[in-house]
Amino acid sequence: MKFPEEYLSIDIGGTKILVIIYSQDYQALKSEIYKTSLIFKEKHLKELEILFLKIVEKFGKNFKKVGISFNCAINKDNIIYSTLLGGEVSVNIKKICKNYFDFKEFISNNDVVCMAKAENYFGYGKKYKNYVLVNLGTGIRVVAVSDGKIIRGYKNLAGEISPLKIYLEETKNYIELDNLLAGKGLKNLTNLLSNKEVEINEEFFKDIKNKKFIKIYLKYLSKLLTKITYFYNPEVIIFSGSITKSSDYWLEDLKKFYYSNTKSVFLVKDLLISNVKNSASLGAILI
Repeated sequence: MKFPEEYLSIDIGGTKILVIIYSQDYQALKSEIYKTSLIFKEKHLKELEILFLKIVEKFGKNFKKVGISFNCAINKDNIIYSTLLGGEVSVNIKKICKNYFDFKEFISNNDVVCMAKAENYFGYGKKYKNYVLVNLGTGIRVVAVSDGKIIRGYKNLAGEISPLKIYLEETKNYIELDNLLAGKGLKNLTNLLSNKEVEINEEFFKDIKNKKFIKIYLKYLSKLLTKITYFYNPEVIIFSGSITKSSDYWLEDLKKFYYSNTKSVFLVKDLLISNVKNSASLGAILI
């Protein structure tokens, strides 16, 4: 079979699903966005198949390469944990894709691993060969890169830190990193300390009344960065994810926390915001 010279990238995130058709030189040709909550309503495998059927109807089924970036724990095409699919599962994503797509090559990875792959190829990874990527998206995850190579771990699960608990001094209890430092973490923290529902957007960061909540959030994020520094000894730390859209309002304050509370001999050169657009989508189709 002769395959079209196009790549299909499917980035399944906690908030949105981004589908992009790329040319062989990684130029985006067509795209579509689906709201994750409208696809995965019952957290069932059949909803993943519904998504693939929608993509076939929109873009066709024949591609030279299909790449899946998934907000899940995945090892060699096998999804072993996904909140979108109901928790612990055993799903071979490649076998399912074969029911819907014809392709010459298939790649699947965790979405933050995909971001790091794209960072290596298109972003700061071209300059810095030892770094840690911290994703502050729907969930929190880190990917360490040593000498240009992604540290994967025994089951490709290195960096899955979201279930770790940290002691929150302000409430005197322990809270999972996902619920404190992920994209939803600042919202959870503010709701917890102010007893009112808030939305986290650019206006939130602009409002002077929220400075105290942002300061507390940055204090704990800084503590995590210090631990990452001691564990991985990176040259730089790079941020990606939804919270980075407001980095103009918090990055310099975070640097002050970090540089004043980390032993100087271990300090990274800089804290950076990734400038790679749609990095998870790009990384999905990279080897």
